[in-house]
Amino acid sequence: MADSVADGKAFVDRYGWTWPSIHDPLRERARHLGADYQPHFILVDAKGRIVATHEGRGDDETWSALVAQLS
Repeated sequence: MADSVADGKAFVDRYGWTWPSIHDPLRERARHLGADYQPHFILVDAKGRIVATHEGRGDDETWSALVAQLS
């Protein structure tokens, strides 16, 4: 939300994520999805269902656990 597009892309690239990431500077989508805290990650499966969320800072273990929920 508050990251620049470049900073967000750098984060995604760092972790090798290949799925879409949304830039939401006005927090419109975030509010709609109930994201009240920043950072807030919402993982959505191929059918559009929210399968996992995470609020706050994370680490490699956090990201690996979230990605595992998509499998």
